Amino acid sequence: THRDLAAQMWSGLASLPWLWVNRYAVGLGTSTIFKLVTAPIERVRLLLSVQKENIKGKKLDKPYSSSWDCLKHTTRSEGFRGFWRASTLAITQYITTSLAYAYATQLFYGFLQFNKRRHGYIPWLLGNVFQGSITSIYATTLFYPLEVLRVRMAADIPCEDDDEEDEGEYQYAGVLDTIKQTWKLEGIRGFYRGFALQCGTVVMYRVAYLLGFEIARAQGKGSRFGAMFTGYLVSVFATLAVHPMETVRRRRIVNTGSDRGEKFGSNLSVVVAWKIVRKEGVGALFQGATMTVLLSAASGTFRTLVS
Repeated sequence: THRDLAAQMWSGLASLPWLWVNRYAVGLGTSTIFKLVTAPIERVRLLLSVQKENIKGKKLDKPYSSSWDCLKHTTRSEGFRGFWRASTLAITQYITTSLAYAYATQLFYGFLQFNKRRHGYIPWLLGNVFQGSITSIYATTLFYPLEVLRVRMAADIPCEDDDEEDEGEYQYAGVLDTIKQTWKLEGIRGFYRGFALQCGTVVMYRVAYLLGFEIARAQGKGSRFGAMFTGYLVSVFATLAVHPMETVRRRRIVNTGSDRGEKFGSNLSVVVAWKIVRKEGVGALFQGATMTVLLSAASGTFRTLVS
């Protein structure tokens, strides 16, 4: 009948991706605004963590003395617009990766999912870590080249060496130029520089995040404000736990993105980390950590306001 046909047509329309897109449109829109607002914090954090690579590449004369010094230096050399350098790439990467993650969450839902009371704590923890990690790695794999391009553009600063012909100029003129130079210098491998370490970071973050919440939950239930504050602390703890790995990955991306300066001479992140610690000390792995804490706090506050 006509009614049955109309019901079937409506059922088909309801299964279209439009409703799925509409479900995430608001969240992605507000997150885009958050990315734009916190872009200066993200840029300062990145510049602090890769400053030694910019010094080796003769882009920076001396290290930043503090986060405030990096802020002033960027304003003086690039203007306020410099804080939003590569922000378009950052937003594009966030939206595409978030949509891929949402799809992967449905794809891997229930995979190796254990009940804590029935199967025990260890199987539950390992299953949760594996499911969350494989979902994140799936999304990251598809759009990791955007991360490499973003890091190289955002870490790029005008050259300060008087002896160089490109004094006062960026190495990368834009997104297309970054793609061109990456392909010319490294080929397809350049777009996945540090990918293996990124996968390890995803797993480490998942473990730290779950353990942090389990420790906090063991302390007992408190007020809503206490729960919110606990969420902030867990987020900061997990982010700081993977900060050294992120520093090594970003420095590798910047180090191999130019033919200038001293190279690490190894594709193994463990070897690169050891060389950094031996030459610069353990503190070099935590450069920009203050901005990481600030960014985590801002992210937690934003999520609370929009929830």
